[in-house]
Amino acid sequence: MIRISGFSNTCPICQDLRFEKIFSKAGFDFVTCEECSLIYITPKPIDEEINTIYSKDYYNPWGLDTDSSAVAEMKIATFDHKLAIVERYVNKVNVLDIGCATGFF
Repeated sequence: MIRISGFSNTCPICQDLRFEKIFSKAGFDFVTCEECSLIYITPKPIDEEINTIYSKDYYNPWGLDTDSSAVAEMKIATFDHKLAIVERYVNKVNVLDIGCATGFF
């Protein structure tokens, strides 16, 4: 992997430098910030890595190019189900979907 020197491992929310590693995948560590509990990856991917992962063909397996309304309906139903599960355990919270892909969530 090519990295730009001087990248920062600070928390993207609170800028704290203290984190605990949860697991690793594809060359990235998934960590939780010890100050605000945000879970994020480190090192942060650079633009070239992001472009490789999310190429123009990334969503082709979803079938958006053949029947986008059916895919949207299915994805929204799936996410509604997942959100209902979360709502059983929390009261009146806001959810921020970072990396929201198509926006169906």
